[in-house]
Amino acid sequence: MKKYGHVITSISYPDHHDYTSKDIEKLWNILNESTPETIILTTEKDAVRLKQKVAIQGLKVKIWYIPIELKILFNKKNTFFKTVNNYVRTN
Repeated sequence: MKKYGHVITSISYPDHHDYTSKDIEKLWNILNESTPETIILTTEKDAVRLKQKVAIQGLKVKIWYIPIELKILFNKKNTFFKTVNNYVRTN
């Protein structure tokens, strides 16, 4: 997104961050100071977490994510799942 000049503010949180009301307020303030087209683009996992914490409907609709899919290449899907299943069984 930065490449196309569309990032206004980049905010980083640690993995598994438990969003606080202060975090939500910060996001809301940034959106209020931005154009109506402004969105929050985040990971799918964080979008779910944020939407659970946000009480402001106007903020909820601004939380967007790009879904991530796993694709196993080179016809190795069965090998991948066998490897994972073997690991889970032994650990």
